[in-house]
Amino acid sequence: MVILVSSVPQRSGRNLFANPRVSGFDFQGQIQDRTPCAARRAHPEPAAGGRQRPRTVAGTLSPRWRQRNPTKPRAQNQSPVFRGAHGICEPRYVLPEARGSLLNLKSMVEAITGRNAILSFVGYGCYCGLGGRGLPMDEVDWCCHAHDCCYQKLFDLGCHPYVDHYEHTIENNTEVVCSELNETECDKQTCECDKSVVLCLRNHTYNEKYRNYLNIYCQGPTPNCSIYEPPPEEVHPPLSCLPHLLTSAASK
Repeated sequence: MVILVSSVPQRSGRNLFANPRVSGFDFQGQIQDRTPCAARRAHPEPAAGGRQRPRTVAGTLSPRWRQRNPTKPRAQNQSPVFRGAHGICEPRYVLPEARGSLLNLKSMVEAITGRNAILSFVGYGCYCGLGGRGLPMDEVDWCCHAHDCCYQKLFDLGCHPYVDHYEHTIENNTEVVCSELNETECDKQTCECDKSVVLCLRNHTYNEKYRNYLNIYCQGPTPNCSIYEPPPEEVHPPLSCLPHLLTSAASK
């Protein structure tokens, strides 16, 4: 699941529980710029005709330019706009209206486990982050692998679990309750996926040696998501297909 925070350096692009490798979801349409806003400087828009805006030694627009090219005043509560290589974003801009389920997941993790979701779990093991490969390193890493598979099922159903918003409550910092106000099946199932991984993380031991784990150490076969599927129900053929059973039953 993607959580971009400008103050925390990302390791190899890995973010909390995110796995777009299997989703095929267009993140560019949801995140305006992949580069953290705090890492960029504000760039002026080019003037008409390709002319660059003249600047003073201090880096501000010259008074003469301001007179010829008046600009609209920015509202007091409006954040400064930064321009990056992929588009425009505002500082700490993560998801539209900051309502994505990833923010719900972050709050769940921190309330239930008592750990900082980003510092503790971004890059933990082989699967607590963007993508994943090899065998999970421990039970916590298996939790993240299962969560990736849970989201994959939602993507297969046409859901967008990284941005779909759902309602939930946390009781006594021990239990997560998915609200009955969640109307769509996508919202309900996304909440259940997040609830499951949070409780899984709480119930297993956190190993500091797997924090910020390097991908090059993730070896072995990648587990298939089918391991989380319930076993198929055993189907018994009708007695009419087994005449020897009928004969045996009649002789008793």
